Amino acid sequence: MARPTLLAGDMGGTKTLLALYDLEGEALIKRHQQRFVSADWSSLEPMLQVFVEERPKEVQAPTHGCIAVAGPVRNRQARITNLPWQLK
Repeated sequence: MARPTLLAGDMGGTKTLLALYDLEGEALIKRHQQRFVSADWSSLEPMLQVFVEERPKEVQAPTHGCIAVAGPVRNRQARITNLPWQLK
């Protein structure tokens, strides 16, 4: 069975940081990271797609993920500060 690979993100109106981590024992090992200018993208989905598709070949695709967002969350929707994006 393959090891779990975690996609972790920190998304804000200025920049979005994405990284992939492998779980080795009880430690998370960073395998790939990339910084994006948030305003250059129409939404999070195409950014994630490019990040995953362009990862190094030796890095497994994510099996789990978590992304922190900068902005208010109401009724299970996040509105990103300084961007016209909404996340559900």
